[in-house]
Amino acid sequence: MLTEAINHIQRMTATTGTSSPDAPRECMGCGTTDGVEIKLLAEFPTGRRMWSVWCPECAGRRKQAEQQMEEEQRRFEARQRQRRIDELFRQSRLGPRFRRSAFDTWVERPGTESAHQAAKRFVEQWPPDRGLGLLFSGPTGCGKTHLAAAVANELLSRGHTVIFQSVPELLMRIRSTYNRQADTTEEALVSELVQCDLLVLDDLGSEKPSDWTEATLYTIIDQRYRMERPVIVTSNLTPAALGQAVGTRIMDRLVEMCAIHLMRASSYRREIAEARARERRER
Repeated sequence: MLTEAINHIQRMTATTGTSSPDAPRECMGCGTTDGVEIKLLAEFPTGRRMWSVWCPECAGRRKQAEQQMEEEQRRFEARQRQRRIDELFRQSRLGPRFRRSAFDTWVERPGTESAHQAAKRFVEQWPPDRGLGLLFSGPTGCGKTHLAAAVANELLSRGHTVIFQSVPELLMRIRSTYNRQADTTEEALVSELVQCDLLVLDDLGSEKPSDWTEATLYTIIDQRYRMERPVIVTSNLTPAALGQAVGTRIMDRLVEMCAIHLMRASSYRREIAEARARERRER
């Protein structure tokens, strides 16, 4: 199909070699003269003219072919960027467990309905209006990371660039660039964190607080805010406690750029462990 699209684009670049003021009347795609739209594209000093002549049907196919080629080019460039991102952040990506996270494997439990629907809408309505992201707040094991990973995996499958990072590991990765033997620079990491289509900050608020931590996170979040690029944040802390942990500046940005969803379900890991313990007792 792509070959056909390329051949079609090549046919549409045909030009007339005459200096006659009379434009061609036949469609450059099918040769019909019915309902054609004729445009003069260029006129050279030699008197040679370049024309565009298309009937409505061929014009539609031409536009579709151009859009297909643009989408193929976008996906190719996104794959190249994602490879670069994976190399830069190889220390802490989704990992085997969360690479399998998907909406199909989500188990709905009381207290998670709003967050689940918000995550699905986020993907369905991509790209989000004005870069509005999501903030999932709730206790350990309630499914915050699963939902964030499901969004990330879906967008990755569509050819978008995604960085998914645990905040403590992200900060560790940035610090590693201060070593003389580092394989990259802090500027390169921050640039990818700011430019990627979606940034997922997992477990925000669990990092050790410091002036450097706050300044580094604020730089990343603020630049994405200014560029209207979305962020998904997960945290075990309540919004009030998270604000105290990360500082007022960061929390103010997050409140403006993320829809906050409180997840009140108990830990599914604990539920699984208790179920296994019951099975052992019943044997």
